[in-house]
Amino acid sequence: TYMRDEDGKEISLGETKVSWGLFTLQDAIDFAQYAVDVTIKTMHYSSVVETVGGPIDILVIKPERSFWIQHKELHA
Repeated sequence: TYMRDEDGKEISLGETKVSWGLFTLQDAIDFAQYAVDVTIKTMHYSSVVETVGGPIDILVIKPERSFWIQHKELHA
């Protein structure tokens, strides 16, 4: 990622790396929520068709079991 100084010269902001291997389960849940929220907000302020939005479902899938963290109710 770069920015420009007052003379127009590009300045590197460094590389951002996510430490995936250090995530706790809660970190992973929070990151999933964050990623979807950012996508929703970015689309809202862009000139694109908003194809992401509404209530967000989060399902944890582990080898031994699966469980909902957030789940909207479905109605017929």
